Amino acid sequence: RERPNVIERRRERHRAEYEQRKKDATPALEGHVVKSGGNQGGQRAQLEIRVTNSARLKTVTVIVPANAPISPGGRGWLMEQWIQYPEAGNGVIEIGRPAHWDVDVTGEPEPFMVLAIAHGDYGMKRDRCPVRVVFDG
Repeated sequence: RERPNVIERRRERHRAEYEQRKKDATPALEGHVVKSGGNQGGQRAQLEIRVTNSARLKTVTVIVPANAPISPGGRGWLMEQWIQYPEAGNGVIEIGRPAHWDVDVTGEPEPFMVLAIAHGDYGMKRDRCPVRVVFDG
């Protein structure tokens, strides 16, 4: 008669642990455009999407709006662009290991917004989460 109570408590504990892991896996994201160190006229840069908490991500897809001051394709576009990291293979995106893309600065280096679609462990997905991108240095 005590057995069902033990099983139910165990299930409840597992459910609570799963929910806590899902909560801990929800990423806090920030965006940066970092200029390259090379002699390329100062226009080459790298867009980085950084995780600022303990979440680990498998992929990040960034939706860059048409009016963004950067271009992953090397020239301005008339519509939004979708870029994913990593492009192929396995990767981990976490503190100290940001998702990154080579970009060209095509406008004024002022903060702008992108949308991020992030996939992580435990089936976690954040869909079209707004991320503010700032220019470093």
